[in-house]
Amino acid sequence: MKSNKFKTELNKFEKKNRNKYLYFCWRNKVNNAQTKFSEMTKEDFLDRYKKTFSELNLNLYKTSWEGSEEYDYLYSLLMQLRSHKDLYKIYNVVRDKALTGDDKAVKTFLMLKEEINKTDIDINSNVPQKDNEVKNEIDNLDISEE
Repeated sequence: MKSNKFKTELNKFEKKNRNKYLYFCWRNKVNNAQTKFSEMTKEDFLDRYKKTFSELNLNLYKTSWEGSEEYDYLYSLLMQLRSHKDLYKIYNVVRDKALTGDDKAVKTFLMLKEEINKTDIDINSNVPQKDNEVKNEIDNLDISEE
Protein backbone atom coordinates (compact mmCIF):
# COMPACT_ATOMS: atom_id res chain seq x y z
CA MET A 1 0.00 0.00 0.00
CA LYS A 2 1.87 3.02 -1.27
CA SER A 3 -0.40 5.54 0.44
CA ASN A 4 -0.01 4.02 3.86
CA LYS A 5 3.74 3.55 3.37
CA PHE A 6 4.19 7.23 2.51
CA LYS A 7 2.02 8.35 5.41
CA THR A 8 3.73 5.97 7.83
CA GLU A 9 7.17 7.20 6.78
CA LEU A 10 6.09 10.84 6.94
CA ASN A 11 4.63 10.34 10.43
CA LYS A 12 7.88 8.70 11.59
CA PHE A 13 9.74 11.61 10.10
CA GLU A 14 7.58 14.12 11.95
CA LYS A 15 8.51 12.49 15.27
CA LYS A 16 12.20 12.28 14.31
CA ASN A 17 12.69 15.84 13.03
CA ARG A 18 9.75 18.23 13.12
CA ASN A 19 11.57 21.01 11.24
CA LYS A 20 12.44 18.78 8.29
CA TYR A 21 8.87 17.45 8.35
CA LEU A 22 7.48 20.99 8.14
CA TYR A 23 9.88 21.93 5.36
CA PHE A 24 9.09 18.77 3.37
CA CYS A 25 5.32 19.30 3.69
CA TRP A 26 5.56 22.94 2.67
CA ARG A 27 7.99 22.33 -0.19
CA ASN A 28 5.90 19.48 -1.61
CA LYS A 29 2.45 20.85 -0.78
CA VAL A 30 1.45 18.00 1.55
CA ASN A 31 -1.43 19.20 3.71
CA ASN A 32 -2.34 17.82 7.10
CA ALA A 33 -5.34 18.31 9.38
CA GLN A 34 -3.94 21.53 10.87
CA THR A 35 -2.13 23.14 7.96
CA LYS A 36 -2.80 23.68 4.27
CA PHE A 37 0.80 23.75 3.07
CA SER A 38 -0.45 23.67 -0.52
CA GLU A 39 -1.80 27.18 -0.09
CA MET A 40 1.24 28.65 1.69
CA THR A 41 3.60 30.99 -0.05
CA LYS A 42 7.18 31.20 1.11
CA GLU A 43 6.30 34.36 3.02
CA ASP A 44 3.31 32.65 4.69
CA PHE A 45 5.51 29.74 5.74
CA LEU A 46 8.23 32.00 7.12
CA ASP A 47 5.65 34.09 8.96
CA ARG A 48 3.89 31.11 10.52
CA TYR A 49 7.11 29.40 11.58
CA LYS A 50 9.24 32.48 12.23
CA LYS A 51 10.63 31.07 15.48
CA THR A 52 12.00 28.08 13.59
CA PHE A 53 12.68 29.16 10.01
CA SER A 54 14.35 32.09 8.34
CA GLU A 55 15.24 32.84 4.74
CA LEU A 56 18.72 31.50 5.50
CA ASN A 57 17.54 28.13 6.86
CA LEU A 58 15.17 27.63 3.94
CA ASN A 59 18.13 28.06 1.62
CA LEU A 60 20.17 25.64 3.73
CA TYR A 61 17.40 23.03 3.63
CA LYS A 62 17.13 23.50 -0.12
CA THR A 63 20.86 23.26 -0.81
CA SER A 64 21.95 20.70 1.76
CA TRP A 65 18.99 18.56 2.70
CA GLU A 66 17.11 18.29 -0.62
CA GLY A 67 18.87 15.64 -2.61
CA SER A 68 19.93 13.73 0.49
CA GLU A 69 19.03 10.04 0.73
CA GLU A 70 16.54 10.83 3.47
CA TYR A 71 14.73 13.51 1.46
CA ASP A 72 14.87 11.56 -1.80
CA TYR A 73 13.36 8.45 -0.17
CA LEU A 74 10.37 10.36 1.18
CA TYR A 75 10.01 12.30 -2.07
CA SER A 76 10.05 9.09 -4.13
CA LEU A 77 7.23 7.64 -2.00
CA LEU A 78 5.23 10.81 -2.54
CA MET A 79 5.81 10.77 -6.30
CA GLN A 80 4.81 7.09 -6.50
CA LEU A 81 1.60 7.88 -4.66
CA ARG A 82 0.84 10.85 -6.90
CA SER A 83 1.59 8.89 -10.07
CA HIS A 84 -0.77 6.12 -8.99
CA LYS A 85 -3.44 8.73 -8.38
CA ASP A 86 -2.83 10.15 -11.88
CA LEU A 87 -2.95 6.66 -13.39
CA TYR A 88 -6.45 6.19 -11.97
CA LYS A 89 -7.57 9.55 -13.38
CA ILE A 90 -6.24 8.66 -16.82
CA TYR A 91 -7.77 5.20 -16.58
CA ASN A 92 -11.23 6.70 -15.96
CA VAL A 93 -10.96 9.10 -18.92
CA VAL A 94 -9.73 6.37 -21.27
CA ARG A 95 -12.37 3.94 -19.99
CA ASP A 96 -15.14 6.38 -20.87
CA LYS A 97 -13.76 6.80 -24.40
CA ALA A 98 -13.29 3.04 -24.79
CA LEU A 99 -16.92 2.45 -23.83
CA THR A 100 -17.98 4.64 -26.76
CA GLY A 101 -16.07 2.35 -29.13
CA ASP A 102 -12.93 4.43 -29.75
CA ASP A 103 -10.41 1.83 -31.03
CA LYS A 104 -7.32 3.66 -29.75
CA ALA A 105 -8.96 4.15 -26.37
CA VAL A 106 -9.78 0.43 -26.14
CA LYS A 107 -6.13 -0.46 -26.77
CA THR A 108 -4.93 2.15 -24.28
CA PHE A 109 -7.53 1.01 -21.76
CA LEU A 110 -6.26 -2.57 -21.92
CA MET A 111 -2.65 -1.41 -21.48
CA LEU A 112 -3.62 0.75 -18.49
CA LYS A 113 -5.59 -2.10 -16.96
CA GLU A 114 -2.52 -4.33 -17.27
CA GLU A 115 -0.31 -1.64 -15.70
CA ILE A 116 -2.69 -1.14 -12.78
CA ASN A 117 -2.80 -4.89 -12.18
CA LYS A 118 1.02 -5.01 -12.08
CA THR A 119 1.32 -2.37 -9.37
CA ASP A 120 0.87 -3.01 -5.69
CA ILE A 121 -1.93 -0.50 -5.26
CA ASP A 122 -4.28 -1.39 -2.45
CA ILE A 123 -7.61 -1.81 -4.21
CA ASN A 124 -9.44 -1.60 -0.90
CA SER A 125 -8.15 1.89 -0.19
CA ASN A 126 -10.26 4.89 -1.04
CA VAL A 127 -9.46 6.03 -4.55
CA PRO A 128 -9.97 9.80 -4.64
CA GLN A 129 -13.17 10.90 -6.29
CA LYS A 130 -12.22 14.57 -6.62
CA ASP A 131 -9.05 16.07 -8.02
CA ASN A 132 -6.55 17.24 -5.41
CA GLU A 133 -8.03 15.17 -2.62
CA VAL A 134 -6.27 12.18 -1.11
CA LYS A 135 -6.92 11.96 2.60
CA ASN A 136 -6.40 9.43 5.35
CA GLU A 137 -8.95 9.32 8.17
CA ILE A 138 -6.21 8.96 10.78
CA ASP A 139 -3.81 11.77 9.91
CA ASN A 140 -5.71 13.73 7.26
CA LEU A 141 -2.68 14.13 4.98
CA ASP A 142 -3.50 15.59 1.61
CA ILE A 143 -0.84 14.82 -0.96
CA SER A 144 -2.39 16.79 -3.78
CA GLU A 145 -0.42 18.90 -6.21
CA GLU A 146 -1.99 22.33 -6.30
